[in-house]
This record gives sequence, structure tokens and C-alpha cells, in this order.
Amino acid sequence: MKRIVRAPRAFLSVRSSKFIWLLSLTSLTVILGLVMVLSSSTVWSLITNDNAFTIFLKQAGSLALGFGLMAIVATRPTAWIFKMAPSAYVGALILQALVLWSPLGVSIGGNRNWLRIFGITVQPSEFIKLALILLVSKLIAETVHQIDSLQHFTTRLFIVGGVGVGMVFWGHDLGTAIVIGLILIGMLFLSGVPFTNLRIPLAVAGVGVAIALTIGSSRMARITAWLNPGTDDSSPFDWQSQHGIWALAAGGFNGVGLGASKLKWSWVPEADNDYIFAIIGEEWGWIGTLVIIILFVLIINFIRMIATESNNLTSHMAALGIMLWISVQTFLNIGVVISFFPVLGVPLPLISSGGSSLISSMMAIGVILAIDRENHDKELGRIHNNLFKAKR
Repeated sequence: MKRIVRAPRAFLSVRSSKFIWLLSLTSLTVILGLVMVLSSSTVWSLITNDNAFTIFLKQAGSLALGFGLMAIVATRPTAWIFKMAPSAYVGALILQALVLWSPLGVSIGGNRNWLRIFGITVQPSEFIKLALILLVSKLIAETVHQIDSLQHFTTRLFIVGGVGVGMVFWGHDLGTAIVIGLILIGMLFLSGVPFTNLRIPLAVAGVGVAIALTIGSSRMARITAWLNPGTDDSSPFDWQSQHGIWALAAGGFNGVGLGASKLKWSWVPEADNDYIFAIIGEEWGWIGTLVIIILFVLIINFIRMIATESNNLTSHMAALGIMLWISVQTFLNIGVVISFFPVLGVPLPLISSGGSSLISSMMAIGVILAIDRENHDKELGRIHNNLFKAKR
């Protein structure tokens, strides 16, 4: 308890410039996201809850909790964080199992991916992402230079990650399953494992994706509509994509103004979640969308720099994994909105509504801040030792 009480003081003590920049950029992004959740969710909140602020208040509460957890994680030793990774991953899988095979699981829009306890809705798959990144980083650091067969090592990690991907997909959340799979593949590639050792796992993953796309007529219909937009057969399934593009087009260069979106009046689906980027484009224009993209580019770049400076392989891989997470998910979300990809149902990190997504993303930033804090402390220690030697 004393450590938790001291966390804010430790969090605000002298840090590196990268720590301050990443914290500032993340804070700015989540606050802009909260503003846009308020703007984009009022209509739907009013329709479903007779209160225009229901979704906004939930998001604000999640943001407050996210800041608290980010501060606590940022002040923990990285050794403790990685020690907790196996337990966190198993715990997240247990929660996902409750989603799938217990009365506590909730289905929304055809996806069974939420857990409702005492009126609180949690999405365990969002925490699977972070726990898996930390666990895979730990396994890579412990075994990549010791194992006799890199093929066996790669297959082992794919099995560990495949359990999480499979359980998420079992709930029909293909978008999240693809994100987790791409993170896992990217981390293995960045760890230095030769591409030849990835061929078999990649082939298995490719077959799995192909099978997943054929299960359920709506998935193939969405892909067909994406490939052939505007046809009579595609109209029921490219409705989302068309209206997302219309929202971006309506915004033009300067946008129609904050809160003035017309297409959020039930014309753009998931306006506060998967398609919030379309509402940003309508209300803020191209300028606003460019600002959001620049913020993500800066956040990703600072994470990359922190990863590069880390001499600890576990911390290095964890930072790269979180960088992949934010990069892949941002790219997929924006790509779906501009019809570069078919509809996948992937939220925009740090911005879209959804408490689990926001909290897990902010905890991930907390891990990066903890890594940078230890990098900075080691650098200060090195400078101190050099000064001490010089004086002698």
C-alpha cells in the first residue's frame, strides 16, 4: 500500500526528455480522444440510454483509471513486470474462457468478446495483447540463445500465442485475433529469428486465416463488397465503408466544426468506436486527421527510441512489441475507415471508446515509461561513476 501511495511522487520525479515527451503525447492523444468520444457518442447515448453523456462518462472513468494504472506500472521495476507476465497471461485467458463458456459472457454485434460482472463490462482480449507481449518478450530473452532448434523455439512461441489468438477468434472477433497474430509474428521477426524458421508457423497461420474467412457468410460478403463496391449484392455489406468515406469527404480541409457532424446521427456505424476516425475527419477535416496521424507517428517513434536504448533484451522486445501493437492497430483502423481494408472491427488505440482498450493501451505506455525510467537511471549511474573516477 505504501508503494502505491508513493507511486505518484515517483512518477513525477526527474525523468528523461523521452519520458516527458511520451507522457505528454499520450496525455494529449487520450484527451483529444475523450473529446471526440463525447462528440461522436451523444446521439447514440441519447437513443439507447436517454442520456447523452452515458458513453462519455464511462470513457472518462476509464481514462482516470487508465492514468492511475499507467502511473503505477511506470514506477514498478521492469523485473517485477516481467515476472508477473505468465500469471497475467493465464489470468487473461481464464477471463476469456469465462467470456466464451459461462453465462457471464456477452455478445455484441455477433462477437462474444465481453464479460459482464456486476454491471461492469470488460473485454479480456485487450489485456491478452499486453500480457502476451510481455510473456513472449520474457521467453525470447530466456531461450532464443539457448535452445538447440530455432524451429522448435519458434513453434513453441506460436503455440503459446496461438492459444490466445484461438480463444479470441472463438468469440468471432477476427479483427482482434488478426492484430494479436501480427504482433506475435512481428516480435519473432524482430527478435532475429531467420525467416526460414517462420515458414511453417506462417503457413499454419495463413491456413487458419483462410478457414476463418470462410466461416460465416458475412465475412466473405464483406470481403466481396470491399472488392466490388457499389454493386447490388455488396450494398448491405459496404454500407459502413461508404458512409465512413462520406464522413471524411464531408469534412473537407477544415471540417464542419466540433460537434457539428451530421453523419454521426446513426449514419456512420460505431461512430464513437471503430469509425471515430471518420467523425474526426468530418468535424476536424483533413487537418484534424493529419494531427491524429502525426501524434501516433511521434508516439511510435519515441517508443522505438526507448526500445533502441534498452540494453535488456526482455525490455527491448517488450517495447518493440508494444510499438507493433499501436502501429498495426492504428494502421488497420484507419485503413478500414478509408476502405483500404475490409471492415474488421478494430478500435483506434487511445482514442476510440471502450474502457478495456483504453486501459490496456495506457498500461502498455506505462510499461514503456518504466523501461525508459530504468534506462535513464542506468545512464545517470554510469555518468556518476565516470565523474567519481575522474575525481579520483
